Amino acid sequence: TLGLVEVDLEIQSIEEQDWEVEWRRFFKPVWATPHIVVHPSWIPVQTTAAQIALVIDPKMAFGTGGHESTQLCLAALEKEGCSDRHCLDLGTGSAILAIAAAKLGARHVLGLDIDPQAVENARENIERNGLEATQVEVRQGGVEEAAGQRFDLVLANIQSHVLRPLLVQIRDLLEASGRVVFSGLLGREEEAFCQWAEEA
Repeated sequence: TLGLVEVDLEIQSIEEQDWEVEWRRFFKPVWATPHIVVHPSWIPVQTTAAQIALVIDPKMAFGTGGHESTQLCLAALEKEGCSDRHCLDLGTGSAILAIAAAKLGARHVLGLDIDPQAVENARENIERNGLEATQVEVRQGGVEEAAGQRFDLVLANIQSHVLRPLLVQIRDLLEASGRVVFSGLLGREEEAFCQWAEEA
């Protein structure tokens, strides 16, 4: 009477595997832009002097370069430029955007994430890319961890329902000429999200 369709379910047991090794089979280098390639540490890539390679082993953190929202953010970051800028990567995940900002010339990058596993993974990836903690700093916590600082560029690849209550705090972190790159939003949310941003 609820109008639900019938669904056939199939259940099977899968033997225990080394999932840390198993997922690696599906992770390949990704050219997010013609100048930025993301690749795992076990698959080397060739780049020219005009290209940058981001070495990312994501483990349980978000950010392999394969997701469209990450690629859009990398493309925007490349277009926007971040030379000598103070940047914030909100919800840093694997630190893919923070590392890209540093390699594109940012003066300093702060990455924030509420997930302790992501923070640990982000720090590993920063070291894997030959960057110092003074260039890219990662802290566990939300936007409040950056309170009192000012940023030239904020990167926020986060779903809209998480971003909406943070918009005023993000505004307060921006320099007068600061910019924000939002990604992870759905096309159908554009009008509402733009209105929320304007109100903030």
